[in-house]
Amino acid sequence: AGNMPECLGMRGKKLVVPSKPVDKEAIADLSHVCRFNSVWLFNAPIPGLPEGEVHQVVVLQIEDFGFDRDDDDGQSSCVQLQFLPGYGLRYQRILSPSVSHGQLVKSKSCSTPIYGYRIADVVEDWWKHKSVRLSRSQSAKFAKDILEACDVLREFERHVK
Repeated sequence: AGNMPECLGMRGKKLVVPSKPVDKEAIADLSHVCRFNSVWLFNAPIPGLPEGEVHQVVVLQIEDFGFDRDDDDGQSSCVQLQFLPGYGLRYQRILSPSVSHGQLVKSKSCSTPIYGYRIADVVEDWWKHKSVRLSRSQSAKFAKDILEACDVLREFERHVK
């Protein structure tokens, strides 16, 4: 787990950090998703900072094609993506479009498919090139890049800060 600098409010506290760091397996998982069909944008608190300090979290719903699945593995139906200031890129499969302690800002069902490989490309680019800076402004920039890959940035842009 990443260590948040003391200047960002940690001061020796042990915090629970949501989701897990992005790695090659997360990128491969995203690229194997055929497509997503809905997008949610949340504001969520930043662990260790005052309550009003928030960052953006994007949740994408995996399209269910209605196939009968014999492999009852409880597969999750959404993916949660975020750039958490002080920790970097985070990824998690979840069962429903929600964010712990998060506030829904906007949601949209997409008329055009959002292919998994497009989201994987954005996440991989950030993972390799843009996640070295752990500043708060990176959270909104990452959310904008994901929303742009989903072709919904215009509808969400005024909500991403």
